[in-house]
Amino acid sequence: MPETRTLPFGDPESVDIIVLSTERENGVDLLLLERPGEWSNADRADSLAQKLDNYQSFVFRGGVARKVPGTRPADVLIRVLLLGPLTAEMSAIDSAGPEGIAAVVFGDQDAFRASMRAGGASAPVDAAPHRPWWKFW
Repeated sequence: MPETRTLPFGDPESVDIIVLSTERENGVDLLLLERPGEWSNADRADSLAQKLDNYQSFVFRGGVARKVPGTRPADVLIRVLLLGPLTAEMSAIDSAGPEGIAAVVFGDQDAFRASMRAGGASAPVDAAPHRPWWKFW
């Protein structure tokens, strides 16, 4: 069996969490979560680039619209939630940006969790009811 390697942003073929935005009308946020670990800046940037490619494909091939009917790519914001500092390499990936998507924004996971507990967004689209979804990651 081939050895599997953990990557800073997890499986490049998966979408971590989808939430409805309380900040934008018809807005949908795709959350991309950095995993704990000792990562080089190059590993973090490579993993982020792979994951962002997958997220963009998910948006433009109708994956978000299947989960949240009526969603257009311009309604989607990709939030990259970091555990470590934002590097120049990672910023460069964002500046190449996905055209047609509302934005790619970087933030801190702990700060984002705190804002969610305070009512900053609705629960994930696929979340089980009555479960604190911010503990999923």
